[in-house]
Amino acid sequence: MSLAIYDIAEARARLSDLLARAKSGEEIVITEGGEPQARLLRPARAAERQYAPLRHLNLPEDLFDEEDP
Repeated sequence: MSLAIYDIAEARARLSDLLARAKSGEEIVITEGGEPQARLLRPARAAERQYAPLRHLNLPEDLFDEEDP
């Protein structure tokens, strides 16, 4: 994965291009005053996402039954 660094003014002017590049896998770092402020990355695919169990929420057993709309 390649890395590109842009200051905030240039990133603002080229946002559409930077979003397309991030979507294709490039990591974009946006800086202000030479300090990193944000990163643009391709979102994780569904298979890569980690989902937490809901057991700790103590939800009712029938919360997702077919009777509710």
